[in-house]
Amino acid sequence: MDDCGSEKTIHYEEEGTQDGAWRTAMSDAERTKNYFIYKLRKNYQEGKLDTSQVARLKAIGFDFDGAVFNASKDSLAVQYPAIAEEWDKERNGKQTPWKVRPLATEKAWWRCPHCDRPYRLAIRSKVISNSGCPYCGYGGERAKVSLPVIRLDTLKSYPSISNAQREVGYSLKTAIDKSKLDRNGIAWCYLIDYELGRIPDFTKGNQVTPVICLETGKRFETQSQAEIELGISRGSICRALNTGKTVKGYHWIRESEYSEEKAAAARAESAPYRVVCLETGTRYKTYVDAGRDLGVEEGNIQQAVKSKSHYARGYHFVNSDEYSTLAKGEIENILKRDGRSRTVVCVETGKRYESIKAASGEYGDRLGSARSRIGLCCKNPYLTFDGKHWCYPDDLESRIDNAEEYTVPRKTAVRCLETGKMYESIADASRDTGINHNSIRSVARGDRHKAGGYTWEYVNPAPDKRDNRGCNQPTAKKVRCAETGNQFVSLSDAARAVGLRNGNSIRRAIDRGGTAGGYHWEYLDEKKEVSTDDHHQADGRAE
Repeated sequence: MDDCGSEKTIHYEEEGTQDGAWRTAMSDAERTKNYFIYKLRKNYQEGKLDTSQVARLKAIGFDFDGAVFNASKDSLAVQYPAIAEEWDKERNGKQTPWKVRPLATEKAWWRCPHCDRPYRLAIRSKVISNSGCPYCGYGGERAKVSLPVIRLDTLKSYPSISNAQREVGYSLKTAIDKSKLDRNGIAWCYLIDYELGRIPDFTKGNQVTPVICLETGKRFETQSQAEIELGISRGSICRALNTGKTVKGYHWIRESEYSEEKAAAARAESAPYRVVCLETGTRYKTYVDAGRDLGVEEGNIQQAVKSKSHYARGYHFVNSDEYSTLAKGEIENILKRDGRSRTVVCVETGKRYESIKAASGEYGDRLGSARSRIGLCCKNPYLTFDGKHWCYPDDLESRIDNAEEYTVPRKTAVRCLETGKMYESIADASRDTGINHNSIRSVARGDRHKAGGYTWEYVNPAPDKRDNRGCNQPTAKKVRCAETGNQFVSLSDAARAVGLRNGNSIRRAIDRGGTAGGYHWEYLDEKKEVSTDDHHQADGRAE
């Protein structure tokens, strides 16, 4: 250990950092161990330890006599002589490094051997927190103490950051510590740095420096101004400047680093044209470029192209590959319609409207809700608005043929089993009992057991096709309950019938040969295939 210690000390001396040798003289583990030993001895001296605790510590050979301060081995001057040399004898008075412990929390005065400035800092912080001179940082990191600051535009100094903040009315700590301009573009620094000529560089990584967009050549006074004007999230340009990446398809550069060569290289980056605006005939490399030029959100353009509606915020967009195959008449037909001009039909009356907007015009007091509701009805055959079904002309024949399937009574009577009271609708039951109508509906459907402490059921349960989700899914598997013989069009319908949350448990029961909800289950299609195979095998045996 002695050899290793001597080698470590020599190594620091060779590097010219002898002042750092005392920081590695004691490891963190040893320092923590000494601290706990000190606390145990102090508690023993003050009578805070129980008799059993003292007996156990003595049994393992713990020395309580060490609680008595021994300057020859416990003092700061012995354990950290390099730190003791910075002790300010004049300001500390009778207190000396021989009378204090290295882990003492009391504050003391120190004098930097490099800049000869006095400062006050806790002994513990000086020893274990790598705290050096707060002015020049000698002997470690700059200690976190109150230092005078100076405003560089007026050269007015303040005794501390707090005094400067009270005058300007906003926080300055982050701007001074990270060498940035404040929110008003004013530069601040510590007075000692200004006197020593170590003024920080405020241009690098600062959000208030002028920036230029390489694609457009437009100049912005600050990054924040560019982000607000272009609708870019806060801090995006700063990250782009540091990483060299693009933001919303733009390349950015600081004004001090701008050159025509860099701008030409950014504009010359090749990318395939993806979308064409039919109104202007302009081709764009990306959806972002189109949205930026026309003021349309990127997602709306992408959705318009993929859904073949081609319409987004007053413009029509077509994929570049599709645009080359379109005839002149087809382009004119696309330009004639927009997202709301598709013809709709009322299924009950058969009346046609040029658009959803024209159909909703008959509901002047409910114009806003009518547009959205009619649009939803065209997509979902089970929904109604004003008691009517709505659809597009292409779907009218299918809607008429399946009118009974899509017709669901608007009011369904329910009964409370505990009280025996019957209500004409779920809404009436909710108003009378104060129970949420969705909870009552869930219990009546069999999705839950209780709602408000009561059990509910439909008086005349009509088949609600909206719950038959499996009938609209081509991949739904029909299942059969082995005990009851009931058949279901999907796993979800079977699960709701027996009070299960979803069909996963039924699927696992079939795969593993177990039960779900207390019943055995089987796939109808597989049963048919198995029975057919059995017949073939039986025919083979007979032959």
